[in-house]
Amino acid sequence: MCPPDANMHAGHRQRVREKIFTTGIEGMADHEVIEFLLFYAIPKRDVNPLAHRLLDRFGSLAGVLSAPAEEIQAVDGAGAGVERVLRAFGEVVSACLAAEDQQPVRVLSPEDALRVAQARFVHPTRQELAALCVAEDGVLLNCVVRDWDSMLAPEGARWLLGAAMDNHARHLTLIWKRQGRVRRLARMELEALNQLLSLLSAAEIELDDMILLYRDGQIGLREAGVLSSEAARLAEE
Repeated sequence: MCPPDANMHAGHRQRVREKIFTTGIEGMADHEVIEFLLFYAIPKRDVNPLAHRLLDRFGSLAGVLSAPAEEIQAVDGAGAGVERVLRAFGEVVSACLAAEDQQPVRVLSPEDALRVAQARFVHPTRQELAALCVAEDGVLLNCVVRDWDSMLAPEGARWLLGAAMDNHARHLTLIWKRQGRVRRLARMELEALNQLLSLLSAAEIELDDMILLYRDGQIGLREAGVLSSEAARLAEE
C-alpha cells in the first residue's frame, strides 16, 4: 500500500510513484528514489528538500542507505522515523547482496574488480566511485560506493583510508565510473590520488589499481604507470 498524500503534494508524489513503477530506478535521479522512500516516513510534508539534504550529507543513494542512525537523525528534518525507514530499506538491499554473495568473492584481477563494482553501482548516469576493500588472500571484504566527489572532498582520501582500515583490508582497488571521454586525470584529481597513496603507504595498505571507466572504454592506472606518487605528479605534465 502507498502512504497517504497531503493534498498540496499529491500530484508530485503520484508522479514520482508512477515514474519508479514505470521506468524503475534506472530512470530516476537519486533524490527521486530517496523521496519515494521518504513518502513512507513522512506522509504529509514535501520531502524533496530533505532528500537533497540527505544526498548532500552522504554523497549518494548508497551512502544514504548505509549511513549510521545518529548521522541520519542529525540531518535537518530527519528524525527517528526517517532513520528507521531508510535503515529498513538499506537492510533489505544488504540482505539481497548477502544472498548473492554466500560464497567468498575473490578479487584477483582487474576483471574481478570490475564485475564487483558494476554490480554495485547505483545510478546509470552519475559518476560513481567504488572502493573495493580486499584481504591479503584476495577475498572481498566490502565494496563501498559513493559519488566521485567524495574523494575530492577535503577529507576524501582519509575517508577511503578509513573504509579500508575499518574492514581490515590489506588491498584497495578503486573503480571510477566516468561519463566523459577524457582519458587523463585533472590536476585536482591527481592531487587527491597522491594524498591517498601517501596515507595508504603509511598504513601499509596497497592500492592495487584505479580503473577509470569511460563511455567508450576503460584504462587501469596500474598498467599506465600512474600509481606511484612521482608518476602521478608527472602524469599531468
